[in-house]
Amino acid sequence: MKKLLSLLMAATMLIFVLAGCTQSGTTPEPTKAPEGTKAPAETEGPGQQTELTTITLPTYRSGEDVGARFFIPQVERFNKEYEGRFKIVIEESPSNTHTDRIKQLALQDRLPAVFQVSDSKWVEDYLIANKKLYNLKDWIESKPELKKLFIKDSLDFCTKEDGGVYALPLTVLRPTGLYYNSDLIKPEGSLTSMTWEEFSDFLGDQKISYQTAEGGWTVNLILTAILGSLEGGPEVLRAGVSNKITDFNTPLFIEAFTILQNSFLKNGWSGAIGATYPDAANAFYSKQTAILPDGTWIIDKINDPTDWANGFDGSKVVGDYYPGNVAIANPCVYDWMMPANLPENEKELALAFFEFINRPEEIEAFILAEGGIAPNLEYSESFKTELAKNKLLSDFANNANPDMTYVPYFHDAIDASLFTGDFSNFLVYLYNGSWTPEQFAQELTKSAQGQ
Repeated sequence: MKKLLSLLMAATMLIFVLAGCTQSGTTPEPTKAPEGTKAPAETEGPGQQTELTTITLPTYRSGEDVGARFFIPQVERFNKEYEGRFKIVIEESPSNTHTDRIKQLALQDRLPAVFQVSDSKWVEDYLIANKKLYNLKDWIESKPELKKLFIKDSLDFCTKEDGGVYALPLTVLRPTGLYYNSDLIKPEGSLTSMTWEEFSDFLGDQKISYQTAEGGWTVNLILTAILGSLEGGPEVLRAGVSNKITDFNTPLFIEAFTILQNSFLKNGWSGAIGATYPDAANAFYSKQTAILPDGTWIIDKINDPTDWANGFDGSKVVGDYYPGNVAIANPCVYDWMMPANLPENEKELALAFFEFINRPEEIEAFILAEGGIAPNLEYSESFKTELAKNKLLSDFANNANPDMTYVPYFHDAIDASLFTGDFSNFLVYLYNGSWTPEQFAQELTKSAQGQ
């Protein structure tokens, strides 16, 4: 009996001790997880916890890149909405080394949970061929409101022979054109109604902001538009996105290089040889040139007086497209992708991010920031009001027309190493007239074919 009483007293004391622990009102400090790992986070349910999933996203749309102005705040909005559940940490990846970096990570089986890479051929030949990418088909089919926003040509391109969809199709197309300073030139109507010869004659002594270094971005845009205006050119560019062009010894390219060289010799800016893009842009912002080929993502820069010089006024700039009624836009690209066989929590984060950036309000915010069109989205009234306030975006919207030819970038139709390598190196000789268009075509072909 005494033994039984002792056991009862011990049990009673244990109950009081446990009750005291649960009612003390203090909780232990959570252990901080290392950066890039999962840490505990409270959920809405009382007493429940879920794990915070954190991923690192290497992107060129960071740092000083103009695309960072919209993208970084967009990621912050995503992180805020999913606070305690998902978090994306941005890691700067400079554009000139980003593609090589992603390729190295792929070889190491360390692809980020979400990523972008511009080399379409490598995506097909390595990532898709080796089943390295997550198939988005079932997820897309489960999101009918999202699916209807995808541009058909983009969805078709991302859908492969097995029916799988291995990259997020585009909802926005951003036609790239050019800017001109109306203080220096005053065309009657749009430049798109002109031929290239008429365009050059119209410019007279006015100059174009060309550059030869780093792939010659602004040259690349003019060459793309020239090819897009020639018979057979659009088809060659579109085919080159998947099967890179290696033979430039053709009548099409020789004609295009001839038109380009004539533009160099008559309307080329004197500082173009060895110039980078900032050099070419600053020539425009200081009224040394009348034309700057580039996309809508620089609109904020044009309106920012920081780099204005020599009486330049951004309010006098007009947005337009290219002679021959050509605009540059390529729906046939692999944009956002995610690796196959991700852990379930990282897969959920990636899919949540893909859905988030394609919400109507995010699409509209993107267009207002960087330009473009979302052909399958019914725009809100507030968006239409805001768009009307942006003169340059309105210029591009008004100068587009139903008969316009849209072509992919020339640099997307050739090997990436050729674009930043010998194409850029050889431009100097075409620019100064020391090579004929035929010589340029021959040497470019040798480089493309590894001769």
